[in-house]
Order: sequence, then structure tokens, then C-alpha cells
Amino acid sequence: MEAITGENEHFTSQYFNKLNQTLGLSLNQLMANFKGHALPGSFFLLFGLWWSVKYPLKFLLKKKKSSRLCFERVEFAEGIAKAVFSLVGILAEQFVPDGPHLHLLSADRESWVKLMNWQHSTMYLFFGISGIVDILTYSSLRLPIGLDRLVLSLAVFNEGFLFYFHVQNRNPLDQHIHSLLLTAVFGGSIIIMLEVFLRDNVILELFRTSLAILQGTWFWQVCTDKIQEVWCNGVGAAKELRDELSYQSAERL
Repeated sequence: MEAITGENEHFTSQYFNKLNQTLGLSLNQLMANFKGHALPGSFFLLFGLWWSVKYPLKFLLKKKKSSRLCFERVEFAEGIAKAVFSLVGILAEQFVPDGPHLHLLSADRESWVKLMNWQHSTMYLFFGISGIVDILTYSSLRLPIGLDRLVLSLAVFNEGFLFYFHVQNRNPLDQHIHSLLLTAVFGGSIIIMLEVFLRDNVILELFRTSLAILQGTWFWQVCTDKIQEVWCNGVGAAKELRDELSYQSAERL
């Protein structure tokens, strides 16, 4: 009787250990998907919603001389917010528990370390540079007009370039979902490049706004889909593990 009890305790311990490993892996995947999609999704969605308010107001108040100085200050604050958001994104990608912690190559110099995190960090870096250029453009330095839009266009193009190579070795559904976003990303880059030459064109500004909101909602939709997928896979694996250990326990009895 004691032997049977000992075996049951052994299988129970084995079950819970493997269950913790399975659910722990699922939790790590959930956090990785949340960090990789919800953070940039919030970035694009907040800026898109803000632009949807700012540019119509700017168009309606453009005849007032006092509004010009006011909106320049708004652009300055927007640059600070963009730089801060980008810094938060880089820190989140680099210094999470499973992040690369600024290590690009492994200790033996033969493999990359968390290349996906480095791709996200590169995207945030370019948007951070765009924020810094915004700050310098609307500060006392007065950089050339249009440089802020040029750097933002390059940042968005870089995002699309990274996304194009982001889906290699993934399943066809993932590749299709991510490829749909490329239209909005490269379209946004072209629109912003046109703004370099067609300054304060409300049509282009609102078009850029709609594409930013589209990107933000896309990221959040993919985030929720990924969370449901990972959670269902984790629960399914836990049930399979329970059935397997129960079968092994029954055989021993």
C-alpha cells in the first residue's frame, strides 16, 4: 500500500512539474506576443488618434497667426513623446528576462542572440531618431523645414523593410497576416515623403493619420489572436500531459 501511495505521489509530482513547464512556456509566449504587438500597436494608435484631432484643428485655425506658434510647440512636445515611446520600446525589447540585454552575438560568436528583439529595437531606434529630429526642428536650432518628415518617412520605410523579412520560417497564415500590413506601412512611407515637398497639405496629413490608426488596430487585433492561440495551445498541451500521466499511472496499478 505504501509503495502504491509513493508511486502516486511520484506521478502527481511529475505531472505538476511538467504542467508548470508547459504553462510557463505558454506564459512566456504570451508575454512575447503582447510585448511585440501591443506596445507598437499602442504607439501607432495613440499617435493616429492624436493626429486625427490635431490636423483638422490646424486646418481650421491656419488663418490665425497665433495658432502657428502654438502648433510649433505641439510639434515639439510630439517629438519628445515619440522619443520617449521609442526609448520605452527599446528597453522593453532588450531588458525583459528573456531579452538579449544588448548582446547581438552569442558567447562563441557563432549565432545571433534574440534576433527578433533586435529587429523590434531597430524599428524603435529609427522612430526615436525621428522624435529627436522633431525636437531639433522646432527648437532654437531651426533645422531645414521638411527634414522631420523625411526622417519619419525613412523610419516608416525601415519598419516595412523589417516586416518584410520578419515572417521568414513562419506558417503561411502568419506570413499572410503580416504581409497585409506592408501595404499600409509602405503607403504611409510614400505619403510622408510627399509631405516633404507638399508641406501642410491636410489631405496627405489625414491620409497618414488613417494609415497610422490602421497599423495600430492591426497590431492589437493580431495581439489578441496570438494570445488566444497560445493560450489554447497551452491548455491543450496541459490536458494531453494529464491524460498521458494518468494512463501511465493506471498501467503501473
